[in-house]
Amino acid sequence: MNKKLLSGLCAAVLLSGLVGCGPKESKQNTTTSTSTIETKNTTTNNSEVTEKNFKDFPDTDEKYFTYEEWQEGYAIYSCTSDDKVVRVPKTINGKPVIAIAQRGMANLEKCEAIVLPDTVRYVGESSFGQDKALKYIYLGTSLETVDDHAFLGASSLESVVFPEGTKSIGQLVFSDTPSIKSITIPESVTEITDLFYFPENSNKNVEIHTPKGSKAEEAANSLGLKVVND
Repeated sequence: MNKKLLSGLCAAVLLSGLVGCGPKESKQNTTTSTSTIETKNTTTNNSEVTEKNFKDFPDTDEKYFTYEEWQEGYAIYSCTSDDKVVRVPKTINGKPVIAIAQRGMANLEKCEAIVLPDTVRYVGESSFGQDKALKYIYLGTSLETVDDHAFLGASSLESVVFPEGTKSIGQLVFSDTPSIKSITIPESVTEITDLFYFPENSNKNVEIHTPKGSKAEEAANSLGLKVVND
C-alpha cells in the first residue's frame, strides 16, 4: 500500500475537519435511541429495487444500527438489517450522523441499495466491503472523504455518483467490482490517484464521468479507462 498516499489522505481528512483517518471499528456494543430518517415511503420492502425507486423505500428500523458519538455527531459502526434497501438515519439523539465507520455497513448479504443522509461527510475504510448484492447507492450531498477499499468486493455494484464537494478518494475504492458501469467524480476531488480503481478484477470498460482537466480524468487516463467529460 502506498504509505505516502495514506498520509495524504489523512491530511485531507484533517483539513476537512475530521480527526485522524476517521472512526475505526467499534470494540463495544452501543445502545439504540431515538433517531429520525428522511423517507418518501412510496414503496414497500417487497418492491423490486431499481435505480429509479431505491431512494423511495421505507425507513430502516434503528434497532439494526449501532453507533457512537464522534466529533459533533454520530458515526455508524454496524448494521444488521436484512432489508433490500438500507436507509441510514439522518440524526440520532438530535445530532447528525456524519460518518460511516470502518466496515460500518459491510457484509450486508441481502442489501441491494443503500441511502445515506445528506449529513454524512466521511465514508471509512471498507465501509461497504463485501456487500455482494449491492447495486445502487446514494452518498448524500455533503460527502468529503472516501477512505480506502470502500466498495471492495461489492460485486453487483453498477454505478456510483460522488457528490460535488467530495475532496478525497482513497486507494482501491473500487476493487473486485466487476459489474460497475459508471462512476461520476466531480472536479472538487483533488486527492485521487490511479490506485483508486483496480481494473484487473473490475470492469475494464467502466465509464468515468468527470470534467475535463480534473484530477479524476488524469487518474482514469493513467489507467486507460474510458473518460466521459460531462
